[in-house]
Amino acid sequence: AAAAAASDQTVRALEAGNRNLEGLLCELGVRAAELRGICGAAQREGGREAQALKVEAGLEIELASERVASGETEIARCEQGHDDLQRRLAREDAALRTELRQAEDLSCRETVA
Repeated sequence: AAAAAASDQTVRALEAGNRNLEGLLCELGVRAAELRGICGAAQREGGREAQALKVEAGLEIELASERVASGETEIARCEQGHDDLQRRLAREDAALRTELRQAEDLSCRETVA
């Protein structure tokens, strides 16, 4: 009878331990579901933030590209103006040199005459 009582007591202790473990397992399952939900929400939020950053970066790249194109156009216009000015100066220089030679020739002829 003592052995049966001890065996019953052991069975009850094991059953109580088993119930405690089942309760802990259930709590862990609930907590795991909560954490999966938190993780999923964080992943979705991170994805939205990453997409927003990607869009923002794309806009910044587009604006920078437009500024570069505008700068290149301005440089081309300045270079064209510079080339035009160089040609004009070369024509004026040639005309002044011709005028100077003619003046020198005239001065020499007047001096000789």
